[in-house]
Amino acid sequence: MGHHGAIVPYSTSVKALLLNTLEVVIFGEKSCNETTLTTLRLVDAPLLRVVRIGGNSFCYTGSFVVKKLPVLEAVVVGEWCFAKRGNGTSLTIQDCPALTEVCVGSHAMEEWKKCAIEACPSLATLTVEGSCFQKASALRLEGLGCVGCGA
Repeated sequence: MGHHGAIVPYSTSVKALLLNTLEVVIFGEKSCNETTLTTLRLVDAPLLRVVRIGGNSFCYTGSFVVKKLPVLEAVVVGEWCFAKRGNGTSLTIQDCPALTEVCVGSHAMEEWKKCAIEACPSLATLTVEGSCFQKASALRLEGLGCVGCGA
C-alpha cells in the first residue's frame, strides 16, 4: 500500500470486508464437515439478508449463533445438518428485527440440547420438520412476531 492508507493485517481486513458487504450466505450440500469446525457464528453483519445451509452440512458443529443482524430475513437449514451430539449443543437466533422465516429441515440438530430464538419481532414463519431437537432440554421463544397467525 502507498502512503495514503494504513496497513491492516490481511485477516482483519478480509473479515471486515466480508462483514460489511455480505448480503447472502449459501453453504452447499455436504459443506463444512471438518472435525475442527465446532462453532458457526454469524454476528454483526449489517447487510446480511439470507443464510441457507444445504443438507448434510456442519456435521461436527455443535453451536450455531445468529445474532445482531439488522436486515436478516431468512435462516434455512437443510435436512441432516448439525449432527453433533452432546450437552453443549445449541442454536441461538437473537436480535434480528427483520427476520421473517426460520426453517429447520428434518433430522437437523436432531440431538441438540438447546434452542433459543429471541428478539425477532418480525418472525412470521417458524418451521421445524420431523426429528429435530429430540433431546432438547431447553426451548426459549421470546420477543417474536405473529408466528403462524397468517397476519
